[in-house]
Amino acid sequence: MRRTWYVFQRELKDQLRDRRTVLMIAVLPVLLYPLMGLTFVQISQFRREHRSVVWVIGSDSLPSEPRLLDGNRFAKGLTDEVERSLLNVIPRASDGDAESIARQALKGDRCDVVIVFPRDFRKQLDDSSRGASGDLPKPTLYADTGNERSRLATQRVERILLQWREKLVARNLIDHDVPASLVRPFSLAGIDIAAPRTRRVIGWSRILPFVAFLWALTGAFYPAVDMCAGEKERGTLETLLVSPARRGEIVVGKLLTVTAFSLGTSLLNLLGFVITGLLIMPRVQAGGAPIFSLPPWDAMAWLVIALVPVAAFFSGLSLALAASAKSSKEGQYYLMPVMFICLPLMTYSVLPGMSLDGWSSWLPLAGLMLWLRTALEGKASEVWVYSVPVLTVTFITCWWSVRWAIDRFHRESVLFPEGEQWGLRTLLRSLWRNRRGPTWAQALGVGLLILLVRFVSSSFAGNMATWNDFARIQVLFLAVTVALPAIVAASVMTRAPLRSLGLVRPRLVHLLAAGLLAVAFHPVGILFASYVQQWFPLPTTMQQQLQGMQSIIDQAPSLWAILLVLAVTPAICEELAFRGFLLTGFRRTGRTGLAIVASSLFFGLTHMILTQSITAFAVGLLIGTVAVWTGSVIPGIVFHAVYNGLTFILAAWGAGGWEEIATGLSWWVAPGSEGIGYQPLAAVVGSLVSAALLGLIYWSRPGLSGFGVD
Repeated sequence: MRRTWYVFQRELKDQLRDRRTVLMIAVLPVLLYPLMGLTFVQISQFRREHRSVVWVIGSDSLPSEPRLLDGNRFAKGLTDEVERSLLNVIPRASDGDAESIARQALKGDRCDVVIVFPRDFRKQLDDSSRGASGDLPKPTLYADTGNERSRLATQRVERILLQWREKLVARNLIDHDVPASLVRPFSLAGIDIAAPRTRRVIGWSRILPFVAFLWALTGAFYPAVDMCAGEKERGTLETLLVSPARRGEIVVGKLLTVTAFSLGTSLLNLLGFVITGLLIMPRVQAGGAPIFSLPPWDAMAWLVIALVPVAAFFSGLSLALAASAKSSKEGQYYLMPVMFICLPLMTYSVLPGMSLDGWSSWLPLAGLMLWLRTALEGKASEVWVYSVPVLTVTFITCWWSVRWAIDRFHRESVLFPEGEQWGLRTLLRSLWRNRRGPTWAQALGVGLLILLVRFVSSSFAGNMATWNDFARIQVLFLAVTVALPAIVAASVMTRAPLRSLGLVRPRLVHLLAAGLLAVAFHPVGILFASYVQQWFPLPTTMQQQLQGMQSIIDQAPSLWAILLVLAVTPAICEELAFRGFLLTGFRRTGRTGLAIVASSLFFGLTHMILTQSITAFAVGLLIGTVAVWTGSVIPGIVFHAVYNGLTFILAAWGAGGWEEIATGLSWWVAPGSEGIGYQPLAAVVGSLVSAALLGLIYWSRPGLSGFGVD
């Protein structure tokens, strides 16, 4: 612990000696937001004082009552006096081509908006008020939407014309002795029941977490780059590593330093926000009321507490990436990809209509920001039920980033990479020379390639109106976007393509056990899928698309055709890719459990639909375990084909109305809204049988380290 404290003090002093770091972390945040607030105040004042010039062509045809114009101003009562004073009206008689005059005036910047009334506008109004047949009078509003001043003037004039039309309606009602309640039978009264605290903090609840988290990332990244990649350039990292401090103590010391800078940057930015809210933002008003006020102190306390794990997460992530960089310049390049990943998650919480629910509470960063937003608004009691998933995800991501940083510092190949120049020829020669088996980097690259190709090709799938079109596109889609990248990578990057794809002859007992395991586990998987469907219901449009796809599947000539296209083909293509090449490559890290999770994650992401992705990820964990224990991908193919096949067999069973068979198996299956389902007893028995079969596979596994691993 003492050595960790020494490393922390050393790194902290080194960073504070850098004037650029102090300016970026300490001085700039305190001054930035007051300056931004002052600028915003000046801009808002300038906008309020902007005057608009309005031409009214055909003013001589306007009715005398109710009046629209009062000299060079609009009539009183149509708008407030402030806006009325900002509109300079120039009346013009109806002479010449009004449209041509209006266009030339706007293009010549002589006015901001032009209102053109027909020459007989007054007569048309009288005729329409008497109920005479014919078209309603249509004044025309000419504007230039490419001009900001013209857009502003148009908004003002439209509000005034609508108010004037209301007065015309009221006059017609009086002239015809019609009560106003006949046209406007009710009036709407609004009562805001929001607590004063909620109204006070509603503007800050979206802004403060976003800005605090963004600066936590920025404040962690630059010191981490300087402490790792910068020390590589200065040649001081070797000196630190040969000191009495152990590698773990060095990492923890650096991590504490980066976390301190991350927290300091966020807190100083929050201080700048407080100063701005206290001194400047109350001057920014709308309708005589301030838009922003000083955020409550207890709200700031919530934010400070949440910043601790977030700062640790960003610090571990930044330190791991910085340790992998060869230079400070390369390390700074890593900030943009991290931003691209984190910003969508953080932006999700500030989008309109977003709220904390069972789905969003499991999103990293976004769930915590939504929880904070609700808590800042004084509604923490409404989201306590989501505290467990939010805290679980937050601390898991924090733990993962810290562990990754520690792992990076324990790898000499990461801290001291080879200094050879990179080039395409050098890269290809190295890949060809080192074709021992797929590496984790190659597996990651192939996985990302599969996701990209599937995403792009999904938009070119075309319309599928018949079963033949659907079957052809489905088979081609899986073969080209999933299986082909894995097969090509295994053929080019490895000396043993079949072994890299997991195509090793399995034992007969493993094939039989995998098939029986699919049958036993199917009730459990279906029950889990139904829960996922309840937790994350599909949008209406997605349900309609799936129903349309089901109608195409119903056109299949036989059940065997459905099983071949939707069970056997996906089993072969997806298992070769995910439990073949990807799992083999990820296992080269020496962490089999993490490899199974990573390959299952890619397997789930390729399904695109959230509910299917979650279910596929869970089933993928089981198939990955079977593939590792059997030393072959073939049992996984058998499991996958049988599992998918049972789903379509049950669907066909329910559609076929096989009541006699269903009655005999009523203790196991049950009719449902979407076909034949399972009884709860089936899930219980299936779990026990699945555990027994997994035990059989484990105890009869081959005595090898695993397929595809040297």
